Amino acid sequence: MTAVGYTGGDPNKVDVAGDTMTGPLVLPGDPSSGLQAATKDYVDTHSGGGGGGSGVPSSTVVSETSYGQSAAAGVATTYSRGDHTHGTTALPSPAAIGAATTGHNHTGTYDPAGSSASALASALAADVPLGSATPSAITIAGSGSAGSSGSSSHQDHTHAGPGFGNVVAETSFGQASGNGVASTVARSDHTHGTPTAPTVPSASSSVAAETSFGLSAAAGVASTYSKGDHTHGSPSLTSNTPTTSAVGDAAVVGTGTAPARDDHKHARESFGNVTAQTTFGASSANGAATTLARSDHTHGTPSLASPTFTGTLTGPRLILPPVTLTDAATIATDASLGNHFRVTLGGNRTLGNPTNPTDGQMGLWEIRQDGTGSRTLTLDTKFRFTSAVPSITLSTSASKLDYIGARYNLADDKWDVIAFAKAS
Repeated sequence: MTAVGYTGGDPNKVDVAGDTMTGPLVLPGDPSSGLQAATKDYVDTHSGGGGGGSGVPSSTVVSETSYGQSAAAGVATTYSRGDHTHGTTALPSPAAIGAATTGHNHTGTYDPAGSSASALASALAADVPLGSATPSAITIAGSGSAGSSGSSSHQDHTHAGPGFGNVVAETSFGQASGNGVASTVARSDHTHGTPTAPTVPSASSSVAAETSFGLSAAAGVASTYSKGDHTHGSPSLTSNTPTTSAVGDAAVVGTGTAPARDDHKHARESFGNVTAQTTFGASSANGAATTLARSDHTHGTPSLASPTFTGTLTGPRLILPPVTLTDAATIATDASLGNHFRVTLGGNRTLGNPTNPTDGQMGLWEIRQDGTGSRTLTLDTKFRFTSAVPSITLSTSASKLDYIGARYNLADDKWDVIAFAKAS
């Protein structure tokens, strides 16, 4: 509800529709049902550390009590606090890790803390005269011992040390190292010496010059060595002339040992003259000449002439097949291909001026209508109508055939139309 006398609600109360507080809100306790508010402490305690889990922290962790335990993930559903510790095992006693008793000995060393340590301490404290037992001399390889004598040594007693021996001089390279068995010691400024320096072979004043190719490598037996900047040389280039090859020669590797200069040339066959063809009907032949023709050569053909015919030509007739023309807007005719031409009109066309005519040549054109019919044909400028044929009108029916005949007049450069016929 809205407080009476206040616009927008009472500023000292929280609006149920939503509001912003200016101070902390303290809850009376933990929630008892699902939709009640919860404190931060309650959420932290029951959230498993912020990961959404439901576990509770453990009040204790397992202390480590022995060394060598294997790691294990564990199966408990409780978790440890972030500042938990596992503890460590207590430091072991000397006996636990295999230590010797207080009367132990160290090899090669006199041990005053051995089995007679207590007696020695009592004697010194009472200022009892020390015994005169002489300690045993030791060697480098000798073992220490606590001793069994009832008397103690003087505090300023000494043990006899091993004497100084001779050092072995090294006389050869490649000797193996060895610990040695001598019980004497060497002085601190001793030296072993080194083997005498070996004799160094002398350098060769010359090396063998290579005089041919294909020599096999060999280690050699000379005891002298070559200088670091030596050279073997190589066979010199010779002026041998390469062998000239002819057309059709088989390739060979060659057996010469002298190299050719990198700018050498092999002679080639010269270009010969091409034989002109002077007669028709000559047979083809590969020829035997070793010269070759240029790539743009021609053989030529016998010239067309007006030969003198002295024999008799007998024959019933000369028949040339019709030449089919290509249908186009302007139909082209090459008169050199024949005298009889045919074409099917696919539309209204013009019969173009024939090319390559011969004076007096007769030409016959078959003009056929296509499946549509009613196609027209106009003759080009070099066709000249005559009184016999003043004009032409083609048949109009589909697939109908008409004939046009003309003769070429070289003086006037005209094709005179002398015939026109419609097929029945």
